[in-house]
Amino acid sequence: MEFASLPYELQEMIPLYLTPHDLAVCALVNQAWYTLFHPHIWRHLDNLPRRGFGYWKYISSGYCGWEGLANNAHLVQSLTIHFDSEDQFYLDCNQEERSAHGWKELKLEMLDEQDGEDEDGYVRRSIVHGEKMVKAILAQASTLEVLKLDGAGYFTSKDINHLLCSAPNLRVLQLLKDRRAWAGQEPFLDAKDAAQSEWVCRNLEIFGCGIGGIPRPDITQKDDDEPARKDSPLRQFDCLAMTLDSGLDQLKGLRNLRTVELKDMEVHIGKPLEQKWVADNWPKVGKVSFT
Repeated sequence: MEFASLPYELQEMIPLYLTPHDLAVCALVNQAWYTLFHPHIWRHLDNLPRRGFGYWKYISSGYCGWEGLANNAHLVQSLTIHFDSEDQFYLDCNQEERSAHGWKELKLEMLDEQDGEDEDGYVRRSIVHGEKMVKAILAQASTLEVLKLDGAGYFTSKDINHLLCSAPNLRVLQLLKDRRAWAGQEPFLDAKDAAQSEWVCRNLEIFGCGIGGIPRPDITQKDDDEPARKDSPLRQFDCLAMTLDSGLDQLKGLRNLRTVELKDMEVHIGKPLEQKWVADNWPKVGKVSFT
């Protein structure tokens, strides 16, 4: 049976099971196959090579090059960029073309270089995402489903809150400081911004971002007979205490929650009363970790 004689619905399913190289080969057969297979080549991209790959070299090798990306950005649904990639990968693309399809999944490790000093005065180099990239990501919020950024120092609290208020399809959000560098700002969501807004991401499954700006009058810890520093590198003090008195009961609607990781936070969720609350209200939680 010839491919052209197959039902169109079946023809559309076949590209979903082919490798990038196979898709590139099929796209070269004829114009009809190019029309069918070419868009699938750009749907899910991982680790694009640096500039120098011509578009047709990419087609024959099965790898997506930067030159081709400028013309096909509107077809991309998911994109993973690793730390050794060019930092202007999408900023060079035409904005109208980029927004024609809409991003669904974006995973970036590190982009722009930024120098800074650590607390000892030594110059450290950090890789963070620039302000232009933040603006481009927010412009795609309506279609975004997965966003993972390692080095999201340019994301302000208002940027994060804007994303949560305009990304109805968002399932995964992970905004982290670059873990391999000293410089760079820690991205966090200010509780006051969140309290005054209504998030539209009702299907959010993973939320990986710091939440700060929460008063903690219960903390009386001292460091060398002095109040513990707000910018202490060991613990975050302006966070939810995770007790029933501090408002933990407001989270009882998260009955599908599966994992709770509280990193570098001064919390009390491990106390017996709170543990019982977790068992009653978060029945699917299989792991609660404190680090």
